[in-house]
Amino acid sequence: MAAIAIAAMALWQSTLVVRATDSPTMLSLGQAIERARTAGFDVRMSQADAREQAARAVEARAGLLPSIGISGTTMNGGISQLGMPVAQQTYLLASASVPLVLPSNIAKTRAASLDAGAAGYQSAAASNDQALTAAQQYERALLADAIVAARTATVEYQRRNVRDAGERYRLGKAPRYQLAQAEATLAAAMQSAEDAAADRDEALTNLKALLDFELDVPIALTDSLAPIALPNTLADYRKRALVQRPEVLAAARRLDSAKAQLDGARAGYLPNVSGSVQTYNGHSNPSLGSSGYQIGVTASLPVFDGGERPAAVHVAHAEMDKAQAGLEQAQLYARRDVENAWREFQAAQRDLEAARVQKITAAEALRVARLRVLAGKGIALEALSALADDTVARENELRAVARLNDAVFGVHHAAGDEQLF
Repeated sequence: MAAIAIAAMALWQSTLVVRATDSPTMLSLGQAIERARTAGFDVRMSQADAREQAARAVEARAGLLPSIGISGTTMNGGISQLGMPVAQQTYLLASASVPLVLPSNIAKTRAASLDAGAAGYQSAAASNDQALTAAQQYERALLADAIVAARTATVEYQRRNVRDAGERYRLGKAPRYQLAQAEATLAAAMQSAEDAAADRDEALTNLKALLDFELDVPIALTDSLAPIALPNTLADYRKRALVQRPEVLAAARRLDSAKAQLDGARAGYLPNVSGSVQTYNGHSNPSLGSSGYQIGVTASLPVFDGGERPAAVHVAHAEMDKAQAGLEQAQLYARRDVENAWREFQAAQRDLEAARVQKITAAEALRVARLRVLAGKGIALEALSALADDTVARENELRAVARLNDAVFGVHHAAGDEQLF
């Protein structure tokens, strides 16, 4: 049985070793967050949307600027008929149009610019979301690695327990069932450690996929699992959420855009004025002159359009009401997120305090149980039970630290902070 346990132990240790032979890429929590902000898939797509909206704003603005064009024309009238000579013309023309008074287009251009600003803030919101996800996933990987270390320590203790039980059995100081219990407990501890190793590997794979790393590239986390402090008060985070959170700023820009759209719809009742200039140079037969120009001003005022303009105003009013509701929702949800994140932070603090007390108590109970077994006043099962409690307490403390750090990330994210720790 001892040989089987040793062989199983060797197999278990081989599964815990990093299988990649290449040097791993060192990755800190800050680097993971920064990479998520630049290489994250959601961030890249939202940035593309923002660039598209900015281009549309430039396109709309172009309608308010002068336009210049050059064209050439040549014509041959063919054969002469009824005494009319053959007509030939060859001219080069340059023309320019200048918008003078286009109130509707001005308002719509402003709305497009505000929409571009809202898209930029929405991209920033996606960046913050991706950063939060990366920080949480990094923390999960740290937790999984710490649990592997904790369970490895438990396996080492169980190995010593198997050796001691085997020695006592050979000397006739312990019954056979105690050795069987020790070996069964060792097997359970090894399986538990293997499960933890699988969780760690999966967490690292998920982190690599999130940060757009090649999955076969090994990475090593340089940070350790330690509590992160939260320096400010709840009131500070409440204020910051309303003035810097990207979702709130994007909603405010969308409301301004809706107001500009309403101004544009109302401007449909105003006249539009534009100017045009055209020059030409060339020759013709019969001669029409070798050069010339034309200047014109065009003013238009729709008188009757079948209700199109009133409908546009009503649509713009509805869009503005919707944007106003969206802004109020964004502000309320920002405050809600801060409140919930802060409450989770408080609970995580208390959870960590309780976990530390439990860890100290479990460690002391394990020490006493070992002494009782060595003194012949306790049974091996008592020590094994105490060891199981100690293992659970140590892992609970690790999970409490990870929960606290996730809560810290959540508070910063709810407030719209770029720095999450």
